[in-house]
Amino acid sequence: MDAIELDDLSFFDTTDLHDVEDLLFLPRSDDAPTKPKKRIRKRHADEMRYLQATVADLTSQLSVLEAKKLDLVVCSKWEHIARRQAEEAQVAIQKNQRLKEALEEQLHLAQSLQKIFAKKTKVEALCDDVFVPCHLSMMDPIARAASMRTLLDAQYAKLESAFVQYGMVDMAAPYRRTDITDEDAYSRLLLTHVGAMVAPRPVAAVAASIWDFLQLETPVVMPSFMMKRLERVDEDVIYMQFVAFCPGIPDMRANYCIGRYMDGDRMSIVMRTIEIDEPCAHHAVSTGDSSQWMTMEPTEGGASTLIRLAEYIQFPDAPGQSLSQYVLQIFTRNQEALEALTFATLFPGSERPAMG
Repeated sequence: MDAIELDDLSFFDTTDLHDVEDLLFLPRSDDAPTKPKKRIRKRHADEMRYLQATVADLTSQLSVLEAKKLDLVVCSKWEHIARRQAEEAQVAIQKNQRLKEALEEQLHLAQSLQKIFAKKTKVEALCDDVFVPCHLSMMDPIARAASMRTLLDAQYAKLESAFVQYGMVDMAAPYRRTDITDEDAYSRLLLTHVGAMVAPRPVAAVAASIWDFLQLETPVVMPSFMMKRLERVDEDVIYMQFVAFCPGIPDMRANYCIGRYMDGDRMSIVMRTIEIDEPCAHHAVSTGDSSQWMTMEPTEGGASTLIRLAEYIQFPDAPGQSLSQYVLQIFTRNQEALEALTFATLFPGSERPAMG
């Protein structure tokens, strides 16, 4: 054995054998590394036991959830029934509330109508609460038109009330009534006139013809009255003057603003006196407050037109002198002449309908 080998052997002489055994786990250069098989098998067994425990736990939880699901389904059916009944109860409550509101509204309307029919008719209430513009000629055109429109809108809002007070709501044609009352406390006469008739044409033709007639493109001069247009404010508002010739007493005049209103297949015309601010060629006394409401609507079938009219006029009356019958005669004469002229102009060749 050469020197190098002796040196290698001398290693055993100086090294403890136990230390050598501790180094045996190191792989030798000519040996491949080996896996600890027992440790791997133990790890697999632990993992299997864990997975089995997990599966058992999840299976137990699933069983609990399935049981709760069955209970939930049973409870949901009752809950559904309860919810449906609650919704039906809520709908019933809402319907009852709407019915209650409708009944209260009908009751209020009935009470209002009862008050209207129970108390004495006061025609002044139709006009006294409306501001009548004066000196319109001093206004600029825009303000003048606005004032007239405001006045007419206020009168149009009273149309239904006027028809209720005058008994014209369900009045059948032909019908006519004229009354005059002495109001000594105000030194005036109050004349009221209502009428209903059927024109032998559809409402569109009648409404257009009457509005064209009220345009007064040329003044209308009759033995008992005169009408002329003072201004066409716009396509739905006219300003005109009416003068009644009264033998034996001063002539009477009134300036009217006239408005047209459309509501479905019904046309309404409203007239209201305004402050006298235009010169008149005749020596005439101005009348007091005056308003007129007229409606045109189709009759059943639509071939004819029902025309309803209600108006009042205040005339001055000297104390101690009763002019009521004379004024009534003048008004009746003028009204008949105006109706004859209107139908002769609008419906030439047609027989004038009865007015009652």
